[in-house]
Amino acid sequence: NRIMAQTLRGNPNFNGIWGCWEPNSFDGRDSEFAGAEGHDGTGRFVPYWYRDGGNILLIPLTEYGPGEDNEWYVEPLNGPKATITEPYFDDQINKVVISLIIPLEAEGKRIGVVGVDLDMAPIDGIIGEMKLYETGFGRLMSYTGTLASHPDKARIGKIAGELKGERGATTLRRIQSGESFIEVAWSQSLGQNTLKAFAPIQVIGTDTPWSLGVVLREDEVMASSVRVMTLSLIVSLAGALLIALLVWLIVRQVVRPIKRVVHLASMARDGDLTITREDFNVRSQDEIGIMADAFSAMIANQREAVRAIASAAEKLGTTAEEFAALAEESNAGVEESRAGVNDISFQVESLATASEEINASVEEVASGAQSSSRKNVEMASDADRAKAAGESGAEAAEKVARSIKAVAEGSEIAAGEVKGLSDRAREIQSFVQEIGTIADQTNLLALNAAIEAARAGEAGRGFAVVADEVRKLAESSNVSARKIADLAGEITEDLDRIALSSESNATRSRQSSDLADETIETIRAMMEEISDITMAIHDLAAVSEEQSASSEEIASAVQNIASQVAAAAGSVDVIRTQMTEVSTSAERVALGAEDLSILSEELRRQVGAFKLVRDPGHSISPRKK
Repeated sequence: NRIMAQTLRGNPNFNGIWGCWEPNSFDGRDSEFAGAEGHDGTGRFVPYWYRDGGNILLIPLTEYGPGEDNEWYVEPLNGPKATITEPYFDDQINKVVISLIIPLEAEGKRIGVVGVDLDMAPIDGIIGEMKLYETGFGRLMSYTGTLASHPDKARIGKIAGELKGERGATTLRRIQSGESFIEVAWSQSLGQNTLKAFAPIQVIGTDTPWSLGVVLREDEVMASSVRVMTLSLIVSLAGALLIALLVWLIVRQVVRPIKRVVHLASMARDGDLTITREDFNVRSQDEIGIMADAFSAMIANQREAVRAIASAAEKLGTTAEEFAALAEESNAGVEESRAGVNDISFQVESLATASEEINASVEEVASGAQSSSRKNVEMASDADRAKAAGESGAEAAEKVARSIKAVAEGSEIAAGEVKGLSDRAREIQSFVQEIGTIADQTNLLALNAAIEAARAGEAGRGFAVVADEVRKLAESSNVSARKIADLAGEITEDLDRIALSSESNATRSRQSSDLADETIETIRAMMEEISDITMAIHDLAAVSEEQSASSEEIASAVQNIASQVAAAAGSVDVIRTQMTEVSTSAERVALGAEDLSILSEELRRQVGAFKLVRDPGHSISPRKK
């Protein structure tokens, strides 16, 4: 509607512009617009814009349905080319007009017609000013021989007089074949035989030529035959040139910029997004200018969106590689920690064995003083071995604690990286939504371009095909955008799960680190107890009279050591289990990093199909055929 209204405002010789679409052929949503402006009661799109003084008004068309006087619609709809109607009196504007009607096609199917109503008054004025000799005059006849312009206004709309005689059928056939000729025929206006010259007027895109005629009295012509012949030729050529110039100007104003837009749209369809607003060479503010603004803005938005996606794909690929490397390092650290835990377990078992031996020695000391010297020596040796084992266990526990802390730090870093990747995936979803919006706008622009191509007639047929291809490309882009958005959503959910798993691993690693610290403190306490036992055993060798009291202290200390060793063994088992869980999580993180790397390569491949920077010396002018 907006394009029709602007076209009518920009062409003062147009009395009206209208369109009549088949049911549900415009956008398939007729029922949503029942009774709306420019629609009939069923929602069918049938706008009629016309001039009423200085105003531009809109009403729906009438008499186009079956059983009505609808030849004006049905014949152009089913006809092969554009149609020019016979002159008729328009009751809406109280003027004699003719209509130029063009059928609309989509995917090889006729979907309606568009037409322009032209006021005959300017043409009638030009022909009325033709003064040939004393009584000669000009006139304009339609394809069927109806007078469209005549000095005698009462004759307008009636069949020319010479077509009613014996040779009328022959004369009409020559007019309809687009022939130039001169004949002697009766003139109803002058009441005598006259010389009548006929010159064809062919409107581009139609196969129904009109005829510009001149009526001259024979006596006036014979007085200066050469002058009349020259003048007749000039008048004929002037009339033909006038009509041809008018049609050429209209077609030139519409077709040339549309061809430019078609060429640039084809480049954009092939992935060239280097096009700018200046490349359209359209500086007007009419529909073509609006279409050029919309196309250039659409291409600019696509260019920025593709650049953003390409940048995100690069960042995603780099981060995925770093993430994979970090996962491998974490896995290696976990394996090293697991080996340390196994070593601690072995040392704790050795320590438990030593504690049992010490306990047995204490019992033997308590059994009798006679064997105290021998037993004290054995106990001192056992205590030295227990002390050495405890020191080794303490060093191994400290290594495990350091490894576990490193794993915890790596897990926290991995969780942060996964969160960053999740945010970038959401950014990709936002970019894809913008591409979907741009695709919808492209679909609407393609439909507007199809209407503009229909107005251009035969010259715009190629653009109509390209516009339909642009619409299909927009729909395909919209489907691809939805698929990418779904894929990005799935990746975001996977990354969220990985981030949750990494945070859980970090928490377990911190807990393991705390248990390792407790184990170290336990072993240190054990070492202090072992040192005390060693000193007590050596004291027994020097002071045998205190053997009984010292034996009781040793027995109590050994029981304490046994309890602490059991606690340390339980802690080691817990650490071993947590190391297994951390290793499994690290493997899952590595798999997620591989999936991200594959996604990054796919995004790079798809973005590589677009051209964002113009090559030096590259021309965007369409090739001449």
